[in-house]
Amino acid sequence: MVVKVDVERVDGRAMEVTAFVGDIGINYVRTKDGGYKEVSRRRYGVRVLDQDTMWIPPGEYSELCQKLGKIFSEDRSKSRPRKKSKKKLQSELQGKLF
Repeated sequence: MVVKVDVERVDGRAMEVTAFVGDIGINYVRTKDGGYKEVSRRRYGVRVLDQDTMWIPPGEYSELCQKLGKIFSEDRSKSRPRKKSKKKLQSELQGKLF
């Protein structure tokens, strides 16, 4: 299964993340200490919900936890310096060729 995430950010920091593992949607929110916790879990197209219908295989769950850790730890409010391009202008190349 593929793990997809939808992130809501405030001031560059992730505040709420909705993760989709197959047809199971899980909501996570940021805690005061900078971590995250699961708020709710739902499954689309299923009327009777129990532990077996909400179970996620360990491989997908570990992949989800890695993505969540990265998302909640990053801060996109800081501007990153752009790398200078090493491409040479056409005129510089022309001078070397002739």
